[in-house]
Amino acid sequence: ALIIENLVKAVIAAHWPKLILAGSSRRAAEAGTMISALVKAALLDMDIAISVYLQAAEDERRKAAETLAAQQAERDHAVDELAKGLKNLAEHDLTYRITAELPESFRQLQADFNSAMAQMEEAILSVSRATDTINTGTAEISSASDDLSRRNESQAASLEETAAAVSEITTKVRQTAEGASRAREVVGAARTEAGKGADIGAHEAQLAGM
Repeated sequence: ALIIENLVKAVIAAHWPKLILAGSSRRAAEAGTMISALVKAALLDMDIAISVYLQAAEDERRKAAETLAAQQAERDHAVDELAKGLKNLAEHDLTYRITAELPESFRQLQADFNSAMAQMEEAILSVSRATDTINTGTAEISSASDDLSRRNESQAASLEETAAAVSEITTKVRQTAEGASRAREVVGAARTEAGKGADIGAHEAQLAGM
């Protein structure tokens, strides 16, 4: 506005005296043409300047949109990788690790997730090893129990056989004792009879001597 004002003033100042002295409309037309040309030039310059500003603003807006889109894409990528990790965790796969290149702001989360997965995997392996040891010990105890049970059964059978044999021996000994007792009775009776016979013979001898 200041430039146009000064230019218009300069044109009027340069042509005003000539317009008055000459008294010709041709001079007025020339002055009007010059002023019009100045205004057009000023407006053209203004249009160029505004266009440059608008283009710069559009470039900034586009860059901001691209930056925002890139950030959103990075966030989506990070979320997708984390979702994959959680899905594998839900499926009991503790060997999965996030190996993709993540944005700087998500790298600590990536490291923490991988560390947690490694710790859980080690814990589960420790439990598995302990379980294997317990199972091995249980199997050994079971085997020993089976052996002891078989030995007890064998010993019980042997004891039964021994008891039966002892019972049979006891029966035979009892029978032998009973037979011996009867034999003693028979012998005693025979001795008694023999004694009686001897006494009768002696008595008969005495009678014959008389």
